[in-house]
Amino acid sequence: METLILSCGAAASPAPDSRLARERGRVDAVVLQIALLADVAEAGRRWRAARAVGDENRRLVFAVDDDGADPVVVDLAWRVGAHLERGAGGSPAERLRAVVDAEFARGARAVAVVGSRAPTLPPHLVEHAFRALAWERCVLGPTFDGGLWLLGVQRAAPVALPGGDWSCPQTLGLLAARLPEPPHLLPFWYDVADADAVERLVWHLRALRALDRATAPASWRALERLGLIHAAGDAVGVGDR
Repeated sequence: METLILSCGAAASPAPDSRLARERGRVDAVVLQIALLADVAEAGRRWRAARAVGDENRRLVFAVDDDGADPVVVDLAWRVGAHLERGAGGSPAERLRAVVDAEFARGARAVAVVGSRAPTLPPHLVEHAFRALAWERCVLGPTFDGGLWLLGVQRAAPVALPGGDWSCPQTLGLLAARLPEPPHLLPFWYDVADADAVERLVWHLRALRALDRATAPASWRALERLGLIHAAGDAVGVGDR
């Protein structure tokens, strides 16, 4: 069995001191975060549905912070066929590790965790992670700012999972330094954690739509709602409001 865990945490309610909330305002940050989560969840659904290659028994899990998960997260899990799981522990890292360990206890041969802010993540990169885990003990998906978009491990791999914000510039370096052996690095991708990344997302989605690829539809609608994309498809500077 292969398990993909979407680390939701407080994904539908970003902290007031998050970079995105500070730069865009808390209301805009909430609108964007819910949309980002929806698009990452859809990528997870597509991964679970693509069972032609590799392990046909695939499980999609939402790791949440508490038993009374946000209704937005609960509804989204139902729509994409994901299981809601909360791990025991005091810190976010401890709770996430408990969810990972529980999946191995269920018989998973490999487990990968993705964050909730990479709406344009191609499912083939997730496939790449699981194929690499056939021979690598740990795989890391680096972001351009020094964070992570994915962390994958084989059964019983001794990895200290990062907690909190995976977009911190120190996350990748600190985690890699604690590993007993060099990890397998996946291709770089980006997440949307600040205003610069929002602008990157706008231009990326515009380019994809020019090629008739309707990637990340929830994020596109949220960007339109916030006035960052005109109806005709023209981008508005993230600071222009």
